[in-house]
Amino acid sequence: MQTEWIRDAQRCAKGLLHRFGVAAAAHIRVESFAAKLGVAIVEVPLDGASAQLVRAGSRTTIMVSARITDRAARRFSIAHELGHFMLGHPSQPPSALCT
Repeated sequence: MQTEWIRDAQRCAKGLLHRFGVAAAAHIRVESFAAKLGVAIVEVPLDGASAQLVRAGSRTTIMVSARITDRAARRFSIAHELGHFMLGHPSQPPSALCT
């Protein structure tokens, strides 16, 4: 049920904020969170999406579109993909991203 997914996502987000000691919105540093979680962030010429989570073996990368110039849009895209990472959602295989 969709409401369960939302509750799971909210619990996960609250846990992450607690884990990193976030007491106010100004303390949210998505790039730092990604680094601490072992997720690399790379800027690439990405078409069709703002960002994409890629898992390859034990490595995880968030590819962010180079066309995103707005800082808030970039942060949102990274945070969105971190949500997929934290919730254990699968990613497309790297080979599928080349088509």
